[in-house]
Amino acid sequence: MEERGPAQVLLVHAEPGSELTQPVLSALDGAQVGRVSTRQPTLEDAYVELVGRA
Repeated sequence: MEERGPAQVLLVHAEPGSELTQPVLSALDGAQVGRVSTRQPTLEDAYVELVGRA
């Protein structure tokens, strides 16, 4: 969970091909959800993942 101004952002990382939208939304039952989006990892994401392990 990240604070971004007045909003809170939940980031979910998953293996390629995983479909987690419905299970995540089900787990957030009762929470107010403003927007749901998905995206492919970027080169920056890969770099951060590799450097974070060092």
